[in-house]
Amino acid sequence: MSSLFTGKDQFTQGESGTARKFGGTGLGLSIVRRLVDRMHGTITVQSTLGAGSEFTVRLPLLESETRPMPVFEPSLEGVQVYCVCKDTVVARIVPEYLRAAGAIVSVFEDPAELLSVKPATGVVLLDLDISQSLPKLPPVIGIVRLTHQKSMPSLSSHEITVRARPLLYLELLHGVAVASGRIALSNHNYHSPVLDRKRSLNYSILLAEDNETNQEVMMEQLRILGYQADLAVDGVMALKMWQSGNYALLLTDCHMPNMDGFALTAAIRQAEAPGTRLPIVAVTANILHGEAERCIICGMDDYLAKPLRLNELELMLNKWLLKRETTPSQVEVATAPLTLAEIKTGLPLEVWDPGMLKTLVGDKPDMIRRMLQKFVNQAQEQVTGITAAVVSGKADVVAELTHKLKSAAYSVGAMQLGLLCQELEDAGNAGDTEACSRLAEQLENAHAEAILEITGSINSELQP
Repeated sequence: MSSLFTGKDQFTQGESGTARKFGGTGLGLSIVRRLVDRMHGTITVQSTLGAGSEFTVRLPLLESETRPMPVFEPSLEGVQVYCVCKDTVVARIVPEYLRAAGAIVSVFEDPAELLSVKPATGVVLLDLDISQSLPKLPPVIGIVRLTHQKSMPSLSSHEITVRARPLLYLELLHGVAVASGRIALSNHNYHSPVLDRKRSLNYSILLAEDNETNQEVMMEQLRILGYQADLAVDGVMALKMWQSGNYALLLTDCHMPNMDGFALTAAIRQAEAPGTRLPIVAVTANILHGEAERCIICGMDDYLAKPLRLNELELMLNKWLLKRETTPSQVEVATAPLTLAEIKTGLPLEVWDPGMLKTLVGDKPDMIRRMLQKFVNQAQEQVTGITAAVVSGKADVVAELTHKLKSAAYSVGAMQLGLLCQELEDAGNAGDTEACSRLAEQLENAHAEAILEITGSINSELQP
């Protein structure tokens, strides 16, 4: 018998014996059904009494357009490795990793035990807890040290460090291969086949942004431009992360919960040591409303308008990090999106501009589809919250909520919805509840039209 499994109810067991009574509740299948449903798939079951059941899951997945890069796995065939390990887990796992790559492995608990074997060639691998001095070894013996250090600096091909928490198979193999002379130190790269100049200069950026759509867009833009970046979801988190001293520049939204960008900037400027100044660049959707001037007055160094043009973001980062004007790199993006100033000139706006996200993050269909789906999932809740705030006469809440929806709408290309949210935000900031009510009447329709076009595009791409 084959049927569609709904999973709406929990299960009762067919037998009441002790073995069946404690054999499971069926909750796992219910969870699977919910997961499949969220992925727009189906789950069916074919069951025969006394023979068993077969469950089939079908999901509307797309073939990846990219192929994973081949991973270089060095051979350690015949390499003698002397592992000095006190930790029983390390003593079990590391030798297995090495033997799988062809190494000949001997395990010791103390470096002094190496005197008994008098190694002439090979590699000595030292566990984290090994602090004793090594006995004098021939210069041809390579050394690999497991370490807590995140960056894993290796001073020479004779002595290599490998991160132990977590200990990754390929990192371990590469370290031993370098120490044994099987591969050159220049190939001992744990992170990426291409070491970006900006990352090598430690240009790490802190992004403070509370809107999920903008978070994903801006983090991808920074990745495209070759910068290492960390994300803070509000000003309080950003301030705590800034105190680590790990960042060369702060990109911050102006309007965030708990602590906004203005208060964040003030706190940083007050706490900075004399003679130091972190470049702070505001990312705001309110350039037309005097916010740019406010950014500079409160201590920020510069500002950018949302949605971000990729080339403008690159020039801004070059300006404050490289300290010289440079031309944009050859990043493949379409024509830059409209700025808010251009939107206000009366140019015709589309319900939805399908090319907007491509403009912002490049031609990446899977990523764009995911961002659009995230916007669809979140926008309805935001519209409901705005409507409730209008009915309650809470103009300040209307302004706060429409600011968030406006920013996300412009980023995904829902231009008419974004402009309507801007007008609602203005009315909310002015305390004009009458205007809020009038504009809110148009909100549901503008939202519905945008979602209809976006979901229609998503669904058409998913069709086989």
